[in-house]
Amino acid sequence: MVHATMGYKSADKIFRGHKNAITSICWAPHGTQIVTASLDSFVYLWDIGTQECLSVLAGHRKGVYSVDWSSDGNFVSTASTDCTARLWDVGSGLELSCLMPSSRSIVWSTSFNLDSTALLTTYSDGIAQTWDVEEGVVIDTLEGHSSWVTNCACSPRDTNLYATASKDGSTLLWEKSSLVASFVANKDSIQCLNWSPDGRSLVTASKDCRVRLWDIANPKTCRLVLPPFPFEVLSCAWSHDNKYIAASCADEIIRVYDANSGTPMASWQGHQGSITCTSWAPEGLRLASGSSDKSGKMWSMEFLEEEDYVPMSLEHTAEKPTSQFDQTDTETCWKIGTPYDLMFRSEMANVESNGDPEDGAEAESSQKDIDEQDNDTEKTRRSSVSTDFGTLDVLEEFRLSLGTSERFGEGMQKTAGKTSECFDGSDCTWLCNELSSLSHDRAVTYCSISEDCATISATCKNNALVVWKREGG
Repeated sequence: MVHATMGYKSADKIFRGHKNAITSICWAPHGTQIVTASLDSFVYLWDIGTQECLSVLAGHRKGVYSVDWSSDGNFVSTASTDCTARLWDVGSGLELSCLMPSSRSIVWSTSFNLDSTALLTTYSDGIAQTWDVEEGVVIDTLEGHSSWVTNCACSPRDTNLYATASKDGSTLLWEKSSLVASFVANKDSIQCLNWSPDGRSLVTASKDCRVRLWDIANPKTCRLVLPPFPFEVLSCAWSHDNKYIAASCADEIIRVYDANSGTPMASWQGHQGSITCTSWAPEGLRLASGSSDKSGKMWSMEFLEEEDYVPMSLEHTAEKPTSQFDQTDTETCWKIGTPYDLMFRSEMANVESNGDPEDGAEAESSQKDIDEQDNDTEKTRRSSVSTDFGTLDVLEEFRLSLGTSERFGEGMQKTAGKTSECFDGSDCTWLCNELSSLSHDRAVTYCSISEDCATISATCKNNALVVWKREGG
């Protein structure tokens, strides 16, 4: 009798080379290569067999959030916060065209249509456009969303059928530029979107920590809702045999479900960071994933088809912290809502701690660009935290893009270096070291520091607010 793998599962293939979080991953139609996009602004093409990088697509000035491969295998498209989508030749690695929206809008997502003659792109100003791949000109403009269009996917069965998802909570179905149907469960932002291989259904994941399945013939009723996730879902993907759905949230666990019944089939800890993207191979049960730990991985899922396989739902339990800080509030936790932002609003950590200062300025510029287009961002940030120990005055609030322990340490060092006026030199060094150790014990997403640098309040992946003080402080 075979059971789902418990705890940490070793990947069949590992792809390392990016300097920052991987945000998107896609298989080549022939199934022998994958492409990964990252906040480091680069796109890597990988050979599955050798795990070697075949080509680096360089041209974007800021983080790349979406990548897609054309059905003929000749082209790759990318979308970036530098307000461009780009088309690349796979064979030469050369940039073929740079597609820029008429308004200065961030390009969040990109997808080729069925015959790869058109490219669908979505923007932060609430619209989407289709482009002629050969000519590089706009074919149609799709207007219907009231906020960022966060994701898009073209039908695998119909050349002129597209789906777009938005921060306004809606998923819209289009035939060319005509709105065909609207799928709405609530007003929570839709974070990811994928078609079923037969082109009859859509899977969406929203900020309410739910994954929903919809029949395009019946848009008013959700066909299936998967069990709730502990955090908002970062990725969802439908297997090409139509049987399984893989999804991930910020707890570093990959979960696989039966697409018909919603039954949990398997789950395991696959990365050392939040799993930001998943993609099934065009043939066979192989799953690729990308993470904020800067790695891509490939998993063989053939065990799902074994006759004696027994599905098992697994959960991940975080270990208790054992850093140089005493946790002064061990059990008393305040529920504060999910502290994750799928749009990676902070690109603070897209350079190494010893990176070029000009690169750091580029990251700050990216943050400014995004904040200008989302007035709601500041509403989610706190200037102080009230506890039993009194109000902690915040000198700096650190926000990470789905950071891991390693990334947290780098981000802290880089940020502290930029905001040295907030601390004296010795306290800054001590603070960075302490927080880097702290993040290894408990995954930290936000952090506030008291004025005397002796007390730290933090929001953690277990959805709690905790407070630490230095030993002897």
